[in-house]
Amino acid sequence: MFGRIRFSRLMLIAGSVLGLSFVAVALLNALALEKLRVGGPLYSQIVLGKDLIADILPPPAYVLEAYLETTLALNDPQSTADHANRLAQLHKEYDTRQEYWLQQDLVPHMKELLTSESHTHVVRFWTEVESKFLPSLKRGDIEAARISYSQIQDHYTKHRAIIDQVVVAATKSNQQIEAGAASEETAYTAMVWSLEFGTLLLVLAILYVIRSGMIKPMVEMAQITGAVAKGDTELSIPGTGRRDEIGDMARAVDIFKQKTLEIAQLREQQIEQEKQARAGMQTALERLAEAVESQLGSAIAGTAKRIQAVGVQAAEMLSSASRVSATAASVNAATEQARGGRQRDCRLHRGNDGIDQRNRHACNRLDQHDKSSRSGQSAHAADH
Repeated sequence: MFGRIRFSRLMLIAGSVLGLSFVAVALLNALALEKLRVGGPLYSQIVLGKDLIADILPPPAYVLEAYLETTLALNDPQSTADHANRLAQLHKEYDTRQEYWLQQDLVPHMKELLTSESHTHVVRFWTEVESKFLPSLKRGDIEAARISYSQIQDHYTKHRAIIDQVVVAATKSNQQIEAGAASEETAYTAMVWSLEFGTLLLVLAILYVIRSGMIKPMVEMAQITGAVAKGDTELSIPGTGRRDEIGDMARAVDIFKQKTLEIAQLREQQIEQEKQARAGMQTALERLAEAVESQLGSAIAGTAKRIQAVGVQAAEMLSSASRVSATAASVNAATEQARGGRQRDCRLHRGNDGIDQRNRHACNRLDQHDKSSRSGQSAHAADH
């Protein structure tokens, strides 16, 4: 059954059935209360039966008191007027109750006995009393009154025989009605309990359906969704073929799984592409390094050659400088020798007061040049 009907529709059906069950229980309770309550149909039937017996034993429906009044009037003719008044009152009461019973819903057999067969003899009874018996007593004709009384007695006897049947039938009917009321009460109680028990079973069945068909699959689906979210795409998704909400959820989780798988594949492709890019970059860097190294080696080699050439030139210049220095030394030595001779001449001339002015100036210039030369040599020695 699970998966063939949507849970929303199932819950709607279950709610409708539960609602109808509660309505049925309420209606049964109301019907039972209406039928069995005080003043209800069964109660009214029981009351009618009791009233019937009450009317029969004693009167007015049972003309026993009227029969006794006729007997007393026959035995005491002097009080005929009083008995006549009482008989008239009893006749009126009988007619009132007769009209009442004609309008009531009695059992047909009892109603026929009371309102037809018994009434026929009662009518004859009252006709005999009012048309013959009382007039005979009023006239003082006791013999005629006795003859009329025998007719009254005959009508009363027949009436009483029917009344006895009515009493038996009414008693039996009351017993049947009371037994029927008890049976209906038991039946209503059984139906109410059956409906309540059925409602309880329905509630338990709904709970079982919800637990087995909805809650348990939802818990499993939540676990599977969590596993798929963690990257486990090897799991199979159950319930994708169902046509209910669980099937919708299962198909959504399956789509999520497929998207997760696609994302994982794209990630693997991206990682592979990154590896390839890094490998290509490494190769390019190695090639660039080789090119730079090659060019740098060439530049270094060229620079070394130029430095070597500069070294050769420097050596040549050093050799030239050495030659110049040697030449300068020779010149310097010759100069020093010449200066020495000149200085001796100047000292000789200074010793001679008669040195001319021109030679004196020449000797002074020679002394200054000599000082300058010595200062230059001291500075050159300090630089080296």
